[in-house]
Amino acid sequence: METNQMTFNVSGMSCKHCEASIHDALGEIIGVRSVDVSLANKSVEVICSMDITPTQIIEAIEAQGFDASTK
Repeated sequence: METNQMTFNVSGMSCKHCEASIHDALGEIIGVRSVDVSLANKSVEVICSMDITPTQIIEAIEAQGFDASTK
């Protein structure tokens, strides 16, 4: 199955708990294969199936209380 790699800027992260909440929320999306949350870079890299849209990822991040945008 083909995959897509997307990177997002995330503001509002301040600790490892923030990283974990984003990682867990994105991991629950069917089709997400890999999530790499970087507190230092204030970014999230997602590898997912081609049918996942950037909007779905942004909405999941924002549902956790953070601001997100495509990089």
